[in-house]
Amino acid sequence: MPALVPELVIMASDPAVPTDDLLRRALVAAKRLNVGELVSWIDAELNGYKTDQEVPDYRTVRGLLRAIDLFSGRSIPLEVNSAKLARRLSTMPLRQSITELEHLAESPSGVRINYGHEWHQALMEHVGDDLSPYVSVSSAQLRAVISSARNRILDWGLDLEGRGIIGKGMSFTPQEKQAVQEQHYHISNVSGSQIQIGSSGSTQTQANTTDTDIDALTGSTGASPLSGSGLSRHRSGLRFFNQKIMLVGSGG
Repeated sequence: MPALVPELVIMASDPAVPTDDLLRRALVAAKRLNVGELVSWIDAELNGYKTDQEVPDYRTVRGLLRAIDLFSGRSIPLEVNSAKLARRLSTMPLRQSITELEHLAESPSGVRINYGHEWHQALMEHVGDDLSPYVSVSSAQLRAVISSARNRILDWGLDLEGRGIIGKGMSFTPQEKQAVQEQHYHISNVSGSQIQIGSSGSTQTQANTTDTDIDALTGSTGASPLSGSGLSRHRSGLRFFNQKIMLVGSGG
């Protein structure tokens, strides 16, 4: 039988190998080596990140703020005069399984992330009722997330090989297991956001965020920081709760 670790390195190096197959093989190695942190990470990549799980930094993407003109159907840029607010509104943690992300990444035009009802209504009060805000994320960004996961498997496999941990016959010796236990594996920096996966036709993500006061972010100036098609609104004390995000296999 082939040695487990060299086979893992070969799979991670071959772009033709489906990422979920690669992750399942890595899961076998991680469980047989009793590397709990890697087991949890691989499970989350395969099944999606739950509400109480931290999201690795490579799964946080920043898209483009845009809006659909409900009268003409055109997609237009959504301008934000606060860099801090623009960054917050356009940055999205992705909790979908790796298989879901690969499916979404097949869209040549990228994906459109629609805000959930409460965020959507609050934003429309700033930009006008005839504009529907969303975030545009490119397929390349989704592919980069997938590539990052594959690279972490490759790095881990190469590290094991470099220390003589091979897994001959699809199993590991006591010495190999002991050597791994002496090594700490940290996947990446993580984001504190918490988003829950759901599905109903399209891929839906729900964020149980802390209260986000848009006026606090913009310095409570009273003037709307958002504009599109020359429209702006004024509002104070605007807060958002339980953001919902839907990823659709189309974009603009």
